[in-house]
Amino acid sequence: DHPEAERVHVIGKDILRFHAVYWPAFLMSAKLPLPTTVRAHGWWLRDAKKVSKSVGNIVRRDHLVWDFGPDALRYFLMREMAFGQDASFSDEAFLTRYNADLANDLGNTVSRVAALCRQSFGKTPNEVCTDNDVMRAYGAARDEWQAAMTDCQFNRALEAVWR
Repeated sequence: DHPEAERVHVIGKDILRFHAVYWPAFLMSAKLPLPTTVRAHGWWLRDAKKVSKSVGNIVRRDHLVWDFGPDALRYFLMREMAFGQDASFSDEAFLTRYNADLANDLGNTVSRVAALCRQSFGKTPNEVCTDNDVMRAYGAARDEWQAAMTDCQFNRALEAVWR
């Protein structure tokens, strides 16, 4: 572990006191490096209650991953929750986000660009574009994405990419 390396602990908001007070004391007594940042995330809610095994309102992520892939679930989780706030999960919201953003918007765009490349060039062209409207939009989105990711605003970072 490099002495200047950032050590971020990401924890649930209900255990913030333990990880901000007691855990550093344990680490200090063991002469281990302390976290440089402690970030608390919100809860996922289902039917207006915290998702919990004991309540029985858990999300069957294995089924979602099996049917849609892990990236679709990751996208939904990052896009729907403002980090630090609570967020609601529903199967309907997942399907709506998946169909609207990933299948329709992204899927159709990729399909159309690939078809355009095949029709116009027979394949994806080898030329590299360094200055055009798309590259300028990319530069602006990249900077906004980086700032949002650094601040753990994952939903804002994805909004920048979508623009």
